[in-house]
Amino acid sequence: IVNKFFSFIERRLDILLVRSLYFFFVKESYNYILFSNVFVNNYRIKKPNYLVKITDIVSLYIYPKVMPF
Repeated sequence: IVNKFFSFIERRLDILLVRSLYFFFVKESYNYILFSNVFVNNYRIKKPNYLVKITDIVSLYIYPKVMPF
């Protein structure tokens, strides 16, 4: 039962982003997902509790920094 619980938790999108070292905190990844900057299989995802399958491709949109001159 415990093993199934952890496998379920580790499949959540917000937890997956933290475990893959894109973010340091779950709250950071949670907010990033809510602002719809995360794509799974080229579909925009706005639910942090989205369950990622093993064959899914997760991508992030990172805004470029604007350099003032």
